[in-house]
Amino acid sequence: MFNSALPEIYLITPPITNLEKFLEKLQKVIEKNKISCVRLRLSSTKDKEIIETTLLVKKLLDKWNIPLLIENHYKIVTQLGLHGVHLTDGGHSIAKVRQELGSDYIIGVFCGHSKHQAIIAAENGADYVSIGPLAETKFGNEEKASIETFEWWSEVIEIPIVAEGNLDQITVKALLKYSDFIAIGNEIWDADDFELSLNNLLSPLTDA
Repeated sequence: MFNSALPEIYLITPPITNLEKFLEKLQKVIEKNKISCVRLRLSSTKDKEIIETTLLVKKLLDKWNIPLLIENHYKIVTQLGLHGVHLTDGGHSIAKVRQELGSDYIIGVFCGHSKHQAIIAAENGADYVSIGPLAETKFGNEEKASIETFEWWSEVIEIPIVAEGNLDQITVKALLKYSDFIAIGNEIWDADDFELSLNNLLSPLTDA
């Protein structure tokens, strides 16, 4: 059983290329795991495809009462009845997006490894910030975030923080006391057996 004091699971979709196969995978994940919310990443730039894909994902999640956030495409949030948007620009557009959406919708902001950027995003109205990656990328060109940032945030800042990027069992275990959400995305979708990868990644939560 999951301990309610532990971080919640924040699921990030891959850029969807085969919607039917992805929905089958998503169904399996949400049947077996308590998912707090889903962030939809879309590779398409065509409005019709974006809307159709979003509605089909939302239809599945609505059956489980799981909130859906869309990455960057904030202009369709109200149109499609989504719960909010996740911005990947470090909060540079948050004032404009908040003015567009009002106070009833969630706005999350990815802030890379920067505690300073996360503080500014929180001060400018973000409902949560996400920090990462938590390990070096395979290209080795991105500075990783520190566990100490999460520890400091949990003690000082009330706005929720999400751990995102290159997570593994060791990192998840280290974050149990300090992160409000554990974001899982390519860690499982890129794996040969996504269900096994997810179970392994979440084992520190289920064992706690």
